[in-house]
Amino acid sequence: MSRAEKYEPLRAYLAGKINQHVVRLTFEEIEGLLGDPLPDSAHRSFSRWWTNEENASDFPQSTAWLGAGFAVAAVGYQTATSGWVEFVRGLQRWPGVQVCSDQLSHKPVDERFRELALGYLQSAMALCILLGEHPDQLSWPRASVVRFCYLLAIELFLKSCILHRMPVIEKCTHDISNLHKEYLRLYPQQDFAFDTPYDISLDDLEDMIGEQVALVEDFEYKPDQVFRYLSDKKGSSPKGLYFFSPGGFLSACEKLEADIHRIWGRIREIDGLM
Repeated sequence: MSRAEKYEPLRAYLAGKINQHVVRLTFEEIEGLLGDPLPDSAHRSFSRWWTNEENASDFPQSTAWLGAGFAVAAVGYQTATSGWVEFVRGLQRWPGVQVCSDQLSHKPVDERFRELALGYLQSAMALCILLGEHPDQLSWPRASVVRFCYLLAIELFLKSCILHRMPVIEKCTHDISNLHKEYLRLYPQQDFAFDTPYDISLDDLEDMIGEQVALVEDFEYKPDQVFRYLSDKKGSSPKGLYFFSPGGFLSACEKLEADIHRIWGRIREIDGLM
């Protein structure tokens, strides 16, 4: 039997799942289909054995699942000889275009948070451009995604800077105004200044004016809930109105991206890393 023929039962099995988008199989189930144990390399974390490269001579196994219209999305290792594989239909549409979390997961936590902040921010920018160029596709749910990604990018970047100075902290709030205060305490120099729309919370505003802000629901004190759900747990809608324009938020995202690069560069310069 040729190497390609060995994996034909797996290809045929996946090809038969015409109505399924995701197929998860254990190593044992795959071995049952093949009639042979998987090679040792299939049991090693971050092994290239589960690659989605289409190369019949080097990777006949990937040729099998790609030929069935599937690609490997995730591999879970349970013991030295057991685990599972998740095959997802359609991942083969852009052969070779893939990424895994390995490189990022080995970086310090402050670096991870900063890079994730940029990831959310750049995704928001890409959606702004799409919605600006195709206004017929603009809706509040899509606008809400941009606003949430922008908000989360700010939160993650503030946390990255805080964790850079304080690698061990017991609790890190989601409240941007509180994170910003801690950031200013750790980075008081003007070099590190940057403004966001969330530096002053509704709680801060109430303290400043001495009375409760009218026309807001309780959950509106947490902007992330507004942009994730536009509702509280009881289904109440916000009393306030929230707005979005692709051009305005694209500019805000571009400014934040520039601030992140500028501030992180200054931090590295001070730490002697440049």
